[in-house]
Amino acid sequence: MLLHLATLALLAAFMLLYLAIARRFSITDIPNGRSSHTRVTVRGAGILFPLALLAHSLHSGSLQMLPLIALTGIAFISFMDDLFTVRQEIRIIIHLLALTVLLCSCGACSLPWFLLIPGVIMATGYVNAFNFMDGINGISVLTFGVTLVSTMVLNSIYNLFPTDMLTITALSSVVFAWFNLRKNAVCFPGDVGSISLGFISVWLVAALISRTGRVDFILFGMVYFTDTLFSIVFRLRRGEYIFTPHRTHLYQLLANEKGWPHIAVSAVFAGIQLLINGLVIAVVLKPEISIYFYAIPVAALSVLYPAVRRYAVKP
Repeated sequence: MLLHLATLALLAAFMLLYLAIARRFSITDIPNGRSSHTRVTVRGAGILFPLALLAHSLHSGSLQMLPLIALTGIAFISFMDDLFTVRQEIRIIIHLLALTVLLCSCGACSLPWFLLIPGVIMATGYVNAFNFMDGINGISVLTFGVTLVSTMVLNSIYNLFPTDMLTITALSSVVFAWFNLRKNAVCFPGDVGSISLGFISVWLVAALISRTGRVDFILFGMVYFTDTLFSIVFRLRRGEYIFTPHRTHLYQLLANEKGWPHIAVSAVFAGIQLLINGLVIAVVLKPEISIYFYAIPVAALSVLYPAVRRYAVKP
């Protein structure tokens, strides 16, 4: 317990130091027409996540070399994008390389190419969906927290990761949430934070799939995939270029057009994902529970999402 408290104190001290440096050098988000916030806010504070994980791994000696190299690369290019504007082509190449290295470290390179390539593309898409979805206070850290807690439950059975590695990730999430999960956020994760959390989420899920041979765990990202997919379809129907920034995700519509509190929207999204994760864990651990129960969240989201979206776009 004392060690955990000391770690929390160190992580909080780092956050305070970063906030001071970011304000000094104007590493901030300035509100614009597509923003969901109204104040100038420090960005890039999510650098805490990869640095905490790397520092812990180096200190403890529990290195998982390839995933950590991939995390370092994708976090670095993302932080550069927070400081400057990195060309889209460079970003996507780094993302594809990092996710390829990650999935291969989890055994995916033994798969035939016609499975590996779609797997890398899906993983890269999810990491970028995680970045796109980071638009209101708390949504990234809460959604990631659901994946992390779910993995910690399963890790007690499958022993995929060192317990202290998951613990340091959880502690850094708690510290970041203190500054971000509030009505007026002190800081935003930035690309470095949301991309890193998306990458770590893929790492956790890929390790679970590799160990168990069950693709069920893909459903740990079902809420983000649903909102991203529907938003893409919605924009395509309106003839929009889908790679330009926008605010037509459901969470943005609820927060901006309907005026829902950011924390409430984030909690709803994370809560729905938590229910889905609970169902996945139950199906995986209890053979008597049929996989056909997965039809429940799929049918529910297929019906409820369009209905809530229609409500959100009505004046």
